[in-house]
Amino acid sequence: MPTQKEIAQKLNIYRSLVARALKGYPDVSSTTRERIQRTAAEIGYDPNTNQAARSLAARRYGLRAKTGIIAFMF
Repeated sequence: MPTQKEIAQKLNIYRSLVARALKGYPDVSSTTRERIQRTAAEIGYDPNTNQAARSLAARRYGLRAKTGIIAFMF
């Protein structure tokens, strides 16, 4: 499973720039964003593949992760 780090290494840029470009931040130029998105598609990067890792990272920084689970108690 490809990671943002692998995309950054392939393009010789910072991983934080890859993350901002993939999230759609406006401070990334359109040419850089297109390069990153093209490379991500080429290596098969899918940002939604590792929900467990995102959940762990969110807990580490005190954020709530979206789990998609709803519980009802009667």
